[in-house]
Amino acid sequence: ALEELFDSLAVGGLAAVASGEQAETIEHAVALGVRSLTAPERAQLEAAAVFGGQFDREMFAAVCAPDAPDADVSHGLRALVEASLVQPEVEHDRTTFRILDPVRAFVSEVADEACTERNEQRLRDWVVATSGRVAEGLRSEEELRWHRALVRQFDSWRTVFDRALESGDVETAARLATDNWEWAFFRYNSEYFQWGRRAIERFDHTNDPLLGNVHGVVALDHWFRDELEATLAYAERALELECSYGAEFSLPARLAMINAAVFAGANAPPAEVFAEATEYHLARPEGFYRMNVEAQNAIMATWTGRYDIAELRAMKALRIARASGNPTSIAYGLFVLAQAIEHEDPERAEHLLGDAVLQARRLDNRWIISLSEAGLASLRRRTAGPEAAAPLLAGLLDQLARAGHWAQVWNVIRIAALVMADAGNDELAIQFAAAVDAAEITFPGLPIDVTAIDEIRRSITETRGRSWADRAARLVAAWDLPTVVAEARAGLEPLLDPV
Repeated sequence: ALEELFDSLAVGGLAAVASGEQAETIEHAVALGVRSLTAPERAQLEAAAVFGGQFDREMFAAVCAPDAPDADVSHGLRALVEASLVQPEVEHDRTTFRILDPVRAFVSEVADEACTERNEQRLRDWVVATSGRVAEGLRSEEELRWHRALVRQFDSWRTVFDRALESGDVETAARLATDNWEWAFFRYNSEYFQWGRRAIERFDHTNDPLLGNVHGVVALDHWFRDELEATLAYAERALELECSYGAEFSLPARLAMINAAVFAGANAPPAEVFAEATEYHLARPEGFYRMNVEAQNAIMATWTGRYDIAELRAMKALRIARASGNPTSIAYGLFVLAQAIEHEDPERAEHLLGDAVLQARRLDNRWIISLSEAGLASLRRRTAGPEAAAPLLAGLLDQLARAGHWAQVWNVIRIAALVMADAGNDELAIQFAAAVDAAEITFPGLPIDVTAIDEIRRSITETRGRSWADRAARLVAAWDLPTVVAEARAGLEPLLDPV
């Protein structure tokens, strides 16, 4: 009966649990299950109650049975599962475990306070140590395995982070908010960047050097959101903490400053900052970083129309990526090479972009997916017509708007302006082009797209008249960001395949 009760809770969720008689029945069932355990098993269950969500066998051993031999760890975990107090879950051929909320509430109520504090400290120590290991693993050839591990553990990381804020543990909060910024960057994980904001709100008055990199990560988040002033303010605060308080070197702060400058239309990033970031990348042993130097140089060469240099740099970047075995580096290298060669070999570029998307989807790497799909949309508009580009653009608008990644939204809007012009919708074409012009931070367009936008403006103005074009563009001044996205989505709708 106890097992059937917990099976129903696992299937139906807590929405099925009411107060009163049902709650008493559940509490009685939990109490029966707990009383069936031995003393060591009860201690392990109490320890497991500090997890924030899923946990695996390694986490269970570290937090719930740190001094026990492997056989006893397995026996204890099996006993908790057999008592229906811990529920097993299978994902990606790996078994994880979870305590249902009624069990957690009961166990937390009866647990000794000193034991709970000790268990929370064990979880904190394990999460902090694991955070650094995950960051390194994500840059290796085993990125997918470490990505899945982070996703499984994320609820407990959140729990530890929240406790760190409450207790004033700046070291733990800063570590968790910065160790895996690259993972959050690539996955558009807005919650992770919010951790940085919350840590700054809680601790910034202390001028603690541990917060230097936190400011750098938050600067990147503002860059995502087309907030130039805030991007530079947080990045400069990170550098101030470096210079005045001995904070560690902040790569995120420098990347935010470089990207803000380039995406805001500067011909080149700040020379000193760019040199520092490049030196940092080249000094690291991982191919992940050395590849990024070549990739960035290739992209900037592509943006400025130096295609021969771009192709050579891109091919070198892809060689380094493949030698490293890191899947994100390989996917990024495919994208960079496609951008460099598409002006002369669009068919090969399309294959490379398609491969980049497939590779990135395995990793849930939304940054590379959106870059590559925007590249595909631009390419297909030119080779197959506006109808071939519209579905990709519509999907990107939905994804990027949800993520709040406005720097890339503007790139999609730029391509949508070209699609609208191809489809004969001059008014939206002019309006979308004006919206991109008004943005502070915009992903730079390919030279061929930038030239096409200028030609469309000239052609429409000549056909419709200057006053008409100016009036159409002025309407955009009253649009907020959601309106721009909604107008673009509506403009693309007639081009989408109804099937």
